[in-house]
This record gives sequence, structure tokens and C-alpha cells, in this order.
Amino acid sequence: MGYNKKSKRQVLSIEVPAGPRVPPDSSEAGWKDTAPVGPSEILRVIARFEGYTGRYAYHCHIIEHEDHEMMRQFEVVDLITGVPELSPAKYALSPVRPNPFNPSVVIPFELPRSAPVRIGVYDVGGRLVRILVDGTRPEGPQSVLWDGRNDSGVTVSSGVYFVRMRSGDFSAVRKAVFLK
Repeated sequence: MGYNKKSKRQVLSIEVPAGPRVPPDSSEAGWKDTAPVGPSEILRVIARFEGYTGRYAYHCHIIEHEDHEMMRQFEVVDLITGVPELSPAKYALSPVRPNPFNPSVVIPFELPRSAPVRIGVYDVGGRLVRILVDGTRPEGPQSVLWDGRNDSGVTVSSGVYFVRMRSGDFSAVRKAVFLK
């Protein structure tokens, strides 16, 4: 944040990557499925994707953010139109937010169509703490709130909990840390 003397308001300053471009080492040239990236470095990938537009996954191995979307997606678009093909709707259990949390946490999820879904919270021993959703929900992105209480209405202890979503053959788990 900076300060604009004329308007007497704080101003958000955005950092732009700077520095010399560094070509990859000769051992890194050619067909590869991994690329090393050091601290404060940016990796630019130039690749040709023929006959397919849509989403691809990539995976990051930085320990500091292992709980914050290590699997991400990038989208390949048509060079002529620049418009991606419409991706089919999907099942998804997104990272909970905020995490750690107190007193409550938002659990975003998505359904490709109206479907029965069950979302439960489990302790590290695998015991069910609370059922948050158990029934048919409409298609599309949505969310549910967990207030840090068990099925009896008692506030749980500080610790790690797992949010599990099941719908049809889909199953996913996210970690949530509750701090009292």
C-alpha cells in the first residue's frame, strides 16, 4: 500500500515481475513433464495443444502451500476465436475458507446436475462430527457453512477436521483447521 498525497488516500501498488529472462538449462530442453522453479522465479510454458481446447491440470510441489490448491488448472483456448469451448459442469469440493477458522467456515462445492449429496465433517480419528448436507441439491456452484459445532450443538475442540463430500461415484475430502 502507498499513500497518494493529493487525494489523501491509500493506494494499492502492484508489483510487476522484473529481471532478466533466464533460458532453461540444456538438460531442461525438450519434452518434459516437470520444470524446476526457484524462489521469486516465474515459469513461462509455451506449448502447442492441437485438437483440444479445454482445461488441463498442473501440480505444484511447494510445501508451503500444500493445503491450498496444489492441483490447479489452465485453459487452452482456440487461437482463432480465443474462446474456450464450454466445459461440462463438474463435481467439485473447493478449499474451505477461511482456513484456519473461528467461529465458522464456508465450504464451497459444485454439482453438475441436481443430485443427492452428503457432506460431513470428520475428526482425525475418522469419527463423524457433523452432517452438514444430506439430500438432493440443485445443480451449480453453492456452499454450506459449518459453525464448528458437532451434531449435538457442542463446539468442537481446536484441531484438524476433514470435510468429505459424496455424490454418486464422486468423493472428495478437504482439510479444515478449527482454532478456539
